[in-house]
Amino acid sequence: MTIDQRLRDLRLLGLDAQADDADVLKAYNRRRSLYEAENLATYSLHNEESRQRLFADLEAALNRLGVTPQTPKAMPKSLPPAAHRPEFSVGSEPDRDTSPGAFIRYHRHAQGITLADVALETKIAKARLEAIESEISAGLPAVYVRGFVVNLANLLGLSDPDGLARAYLEKVGNPQVRGNKVES
Repeated sequence: MTIDQRLRDLRLLGLDAQADDADVLKAYNRRRSLYEAENLATYSLHNEESRQRLFADLEAALNRLGVTPQTPKAMPKSLPPAAHRPEFSVGSEPDRDTSPGAFIRYHRHAQGITLADVALETKIAKARLEAIESEISAGLPAVYVRGFVVNLANLLGLSDPDGLARAYLEKVGNPQVRGNKVES
């Protein structure tokens, strides 16, 4: 391989010329996960054909650089079966409209689902999930918070995810909520 080709491959991975094999592997895994169909950051930017082309380019660069990829851990396509979930102590159900974060936490606990499970399934950071359940404003635009709450409600099988998101945004005092619509 020529020096120019090596530099092109390193640039494709977002690295400079001093990168070692460990850097290459980390960059490869990071780029690969960025282009996954489930990634919220890029899902609307790439169709399946362009995503496959990007994967092929990454694979070719990795092969030319002589680094062997590690087999990634399989991402769960659904939550673990109830028999494999931890047991939680569940009290009385909080009111959906006055305590939407606690309502979400209650149903997650009732189903024996951990925050780690939810984070893996939804791609929402565990810290953001904790903030949502604690009804702490994360300083995010309403459209993101609404999407997170709707995703959580759908994952947990809760009725009226939009209504829950609306109640949540009203509870945390988001000024971008007007009536039934979230303004951005």
